[in-house]
Amino acid sequence: MENNKPAENVFIADKANIDEAYKGRGDIVEAVIPEGTEIIGMSVFEGCGSLKSIVIPEGTKSIGLKAFSGCGSLKNIVIPGSVIEIGDYAFMDCRSLENIVFPKGVRKIGVRAFYGCSGLKSVAAPEGIGKISCDAFRDCCSLEEIDLSKIWEIGEDAFYGCSSLKNKLKSLVIPEGTVVIGERAFKGFSNLKNLVIPNSVEKIEEGAFEGCSGLESIVIPDSVLEIGCRAFEGCTGLKSAVISNSVSEIWHEVFKNCSSLENIVIPDGVSDIGSGSFEGCSSLKNVVIPGSVSEIRQYTFKGCSSLENIVIPESVREIGIQAFKGCSSLKSVVIPDSVERIEADAFSGCSSLENIVIPESVREIGLLAFEGCSSLESVTFRGQRYTDKAAFNKAVMESGCSVDVDTVYVDDADVGSEYIGWL
Repeated sequence: MENNKPAENVFIADKANIDEAYKGRGDIVEAVIPEGTEIIGMSVFEGCGSLKSIVIPEGTKSIGLKAFSGCGSLKNIVIPGSVIEIGDYAFMDCRSLENIVFPKGVRKIGVRAFYGCSGLKSVAAPEGIGKISCDAFRDCCSLEEIDLSKIWEIGEDAFYGCSSLKNKLKSLVIPEGTVVIGERAFKGFSNLKNLVIPNSVEKIEEGAFEGCSGLESIVIPDSVLEIGCRAFEGCTGLKSAVISNSVSEIWHEVFKNCSSLENIVIPDGVSDIGSGSFEGCSSLKNVVIPGSVSEIRQYTFKGCSSLENIVIPESVREIGIQAFKGCSSLKSVVIPDSVERIEADAFSGCSSLENIVIPESVREIGLLAFEGCSSLESVTFRGQRYTDKAAFNKAVMESGCSVDVDTVYVDDADVGSEYIGWL
């Protein structure tokens, strides 16, 4: 390579199809790629810090891996209509690039293609592009406007660190035809208030809208088959949510710390509610657990301090660790005959709980399962089973109630309050 070639006003890049042909050249300011070049090779201009403009000819089909990565002075680029693919890292860290218009022919924007283009302000996605790959516009902190109208898949972290876009975007309509919303695609977009998810979306991936604290309501359409972990975690302004009837599983911590959530409709087809799914939903008052659920997992309703009543369906066999811990407004709970196990701390801190009936089906009650249930008036056992000795005793001591209140019944036979100490 001619690394010591003196600077020219216009550089004819006749080797643009050769990988690393001009990599690291500091003398190239303006460059023209000759007609007939179909592929711009890997790292051809990577690290050309003085390059300000480049002319790509009509007929070019592909811009290769890292082709212009690190061209920190590049301000203007016109991508011709013949280009089909923009490779991974193609314009990464082109910090001076302000605007980009994609022609209709582009079908793919590669992984981290514009990562760190901190001067980029607007992007117009072309018709037919289909997919924005993961991290494609990550850390484009000046990006204020992007047209997603023709996208069918938004990759993970596609807009992570786009601080200006986060601050400006208040309404988001995911375009019809979109199938996947990727991991953390819109994480932390705190000013987003209105969200429309079309009936084409099948998957909302992990953390997709995590921390969207301005979001007030969501309707997840019936096309959605899967909602990933933490998809809406920390959406503290969210008051209501309707979940797709097609969802069979709610993954872990999906609505965790949605502290304004008051109502949630869980469809009848849901068979698994992940651990911590509604943990910290302190405004949640009512929830109906469908009869298809077989287990209430650990932390599922932990800290739901406004929850007053809960009906556990006959399908449930196990109530997990801290499943209802800290549900301080919970006054009554019906445990069905199907439940076999109540795990440690399951109802600890349910300070308003007055009565509890343990059905004969329950074979095991874990450590401190009812600790801090200071309003507990009676515990009725129907049948004998193993019970940790600390499951009830602290709750009874804290209540400071009379013998009529701290009496435990086993098979309807009064065995006296002393029984509590070693159950």
